Parts: sequence; C-alpha cells; structure tokens
Amino acid sequence: MDQSGTGKMMPKRYGEAGKEQYLAEYIRYRRLNGTKKSRPPRLKPLDTSKKSNADSDDKKQNTSKGDSTKTDDTAAKKREEERLKQEQEEKRRRDGDDGRNTNGDDKRREEDDGRKKEEDERRKREEDERRKREEDERRKREEDERRKREEDERKKKEADEKRKKDEDERRTWEKAEIINKEDEEKKRRESEERKRRRGEEKRLAEERNRREEERRRRDKERRRREEEDKRKLAREEEERKRKEAEDRRRKGEQRRKAEEERRREEEERRGRRQVDEAGKRKPQSQSASNGDGNNPGRDGDGVRSLDRNPKKTYSEKVTEVEQADDFQDFWKWIHNGKKDDFGNS
Repeated sequence: MDQSGTGKMMPKRYGEAGKEQYLAEYIRYRRLNGTKKSRPPRLKPLDTSKKSNADSDDKKQNTSKGDSTKTDDTAAKKREEERLKQEQEEKRRRDGDDGRNTNGDDKRREEDDGRKKEEDERRKREEDERRKREEDERRKREEDERRKREEDERKKKEADEKRKKDEDERRTWEKAEIINKEDEEKKRRESEERKRRRGEEKRLAEERNRREEERRRRDKERRRREEEDKRKLAREEEERKRKEAEDRRRKGEQRRKAEEERRREEEERRGRRQVDEAGKRKPQSQSASNGDGNNPGRDGDGVRSLDRNPKKTYSEKVTEVEQADDFQDFWKWIHNGKKDDFGNS
C-alpha cells in the first residue's frame, strides 16, 4: 500500500485514477468531523467494465498496484469489525453491562445490533449511492474531458493541417511570385538589351551616315575647289593670254605707229626727192602707194600680203597680220563693250 500525505493507508484498488477522488473524500470527511481521529469512509470499488480510456491507461500503468487490492479490502473489513466491537464495548460500559448473557440484555443487544446493522446498511447504501453518483459524475466529467480533449486535439489537428496547408500555399505562392519576378526581371533585362542594341545599331548607322555624308560633302567641296581652281586657272590663263595679246597689240600698235611715222617720213623724204628729181626728169606714170609693181610688198589697201613674200616665217606672218589696220579694227570691235567667252569685257 502507498503512503499518502494524510498518514492513512490508502487502498490501491482505485489505481492512480481514483487517488485524487479518495483524497478529496478524505478531506471532506475530516472537515465534517473536525479533528476526530477516525478512518475515512471506505470508497466503493470502481466499475472496471465502464472505465474510460484514461482509466484503462492508468490501470495498464499501475498493474503492480492493483495486485494488493484484495489485501486492502481484507484489512478494511477487519478495521470495520474492530471499530464495531469497540463501539459495542463502549455502549455496554455506558449501560452498566457487566458482560453477563441475560435474556433481556441479549434481546436488547440483538435489537441494538439490528438497528445498528440497519443503520450501517442504510449508511452504506447512501454512501454507495453517493459514491455511485460521484463515480457517474466523475465518469461523465472524464468523458466530457475526454471528448473535449479529443475535440481539442481534432481542432488542433485541423488547425495544424490548415496551417500546414496555408503554409504550403504561401510557399507555393512565394515560389510562384519569385519565379514571376525572375521572369519579369529576365524579360526586362532582355527588353533593355534589345533597346540598347537597337540604340547602338541606330547610333552606328547614324555615325556611318554622318561619316558618309561628311565624305560626300568633302568630296563635293573638293570637286568644287577643283572646279574653282580650274576656273581660276582658266581665268588666270585667259587673263594672261589677254594681257599678252594686249601687250602684243600695244607693241604692234607702237610698231605700227612707228612704222607709219617712219613710212610717212620716208614718203615725205621720197616726195621731196621726187619733187627734187621731177625738176630734173619727168614724173612717174604710177604712184608708189597704189600697190603696183613699184611697191610689190603692199596690196591695194596698204595691208602687207602674206603670199607676196614667201620667205617670211609663220610667226612673222601672224605678227604682220596682227599689226595690219583691218585686224586692229576687228580687235577693237570685238572688245568695244562686248564680252569674250571667258566673261572679260
């Protein structure tokens, strides 16, 4: 038997499941009866056929304790019989009974014993009913607690499953969101890369076009400068030729004037000689200025003919033509307010 905190021997037949009930009954009994030293009321054995799952578990765990249940019952019966004997002895001492077996005393004792037995049975029945009610209440309470515990466990299990499901869904959504973000980031990078490549290609194309345009512009400028240089050289060449021609014309004019002056002086001298000779001989039939055989180098209008002196060179002939009066008149007509092919007036 186990030693409880009350100093009494607590029967083991109730196991761990009935320990708290036994102690509660003992405390209640002590409160009702003050400090009177008497054993607590004997509890009704538990109905093993209607024990809950928790009692079955307790019974499995306390198998060694259940072996001494019969010994506890025997000791309790002995204590109850000893208590009854002590009460009877105390009553006889109070009534003056000397212990002799008289008929009246025996009858009275029998009546007392009968009343006492009935009282004990009544108390026992009441105690059994009370214990039965308490046992029913305990079983009901344990059943309610078991059901509540099962309901709590079911709810906890459902909550755990729901939480696990929500956690799985959350993780799935997080993974999907991460994948979507990675896809969006990848698409964004690819789009930016395409834009950058297009921008680079456009910039390179613009650069090529700019260089090509610059090259065409330089070529055009170069051709323009070349044309300008050609025109400038042509103008310079024409100006040089014109100046040379003007110099030749001026020199020819000077030579012509000198020649005319010389010829006039010659003619004057010749006229004076002729006048002088005329006084000596008859005058000539033909004049020297008419271009006849007396002056074979001149034609009728005073212009030297190129064919009458075949010994002259071509340059001498050209110079002779440029110095002629008709060529000088033609040259003045050309340049008198009229422009030549090169824009020179």
